[in-house]
Amino acid sequence: MALNRRSRVITEGDARAANRSMLYPVGFTPADFGKPIVGVPSGHSTMLPCNAGIQSLVDRAIEALRAAGAMPQTWGFPTASDGISMGTVGMRYSLPSREEIARCIQIGWGSHQMDGLLCIAGCDKNKPGCVMGMAACN
Repeated sequence: MALNRRSRVITEGDARAANRSMLYPVGFTPADFGKPIVGVPSGHSTMLPCNAGIQSLVDRAIEALRAAGAMPQTWGFPTASDGISMGTVGMRYSLPSREEIARCIQIGWGSHQMDGLLCIAGCDKNKPGCVMGMAACN
């Protein structure tokens, strides 16, 4: 079974030349189109202490995925903090942030026909949102 079984619908064949043309500016080469595309969404944010240090994990994941023969692609998702918003109207966004994170993961993975996901989160809102998003992507 090919490791790029989902992404090949956007990377293979003459009819997908326009799709591939969108991937060249983000670093793809012709040799990369046969590789699995793995999404690496993260909650990196300088606003929250629990997420402020995860960019180095994202960078290490990207290196490891490339070394394993994949084409990692990154995007961010929103994050909220109970600790910062406590006692303010900002608390209205805390629990809904989980569903929003899940949707962001689903949209990134699904719209780009990615072959895999490696979600990186750092707090008690991000982690469940990531799990919910991965579950929805199966």
